Amino acid sequence: MEKLIKLPEKTKNSNPLSAKEMSDYKHQSDQKTYRGLGTRTDKKERGKLIELFLLYSDKQETSITHNLIDAAVSRYLTEALAEESKKKLAKVK
Repeated sequence: MEKLIKLPEKTKNSNPLSAKEMSDYKHQSDQKTYRGLGTRTDKKERGKLIELFLLYSDKQETSITHNLIDAAVSRYLTEALAEESKKKLAKVK
């Protein structure tokens, strides 16, 4: 958590969250109307952001990069699909 709080100090620029990089990001599974990470407030979007911040705090990256965003979104989607699969398999006898 401390690393995330100190993100502005580590990046030493006026855009510590890499807002442009996040708003330009589009995963292959996103709809054409998707405007980028952090532009919506639904459960899925919040989950992606949480994964991004958790991954950032675990890795040695000093800033939020495209590769970090991509890895975090992929991890979120993988976990979401695994949870969905688990629920569906529980219904099968």
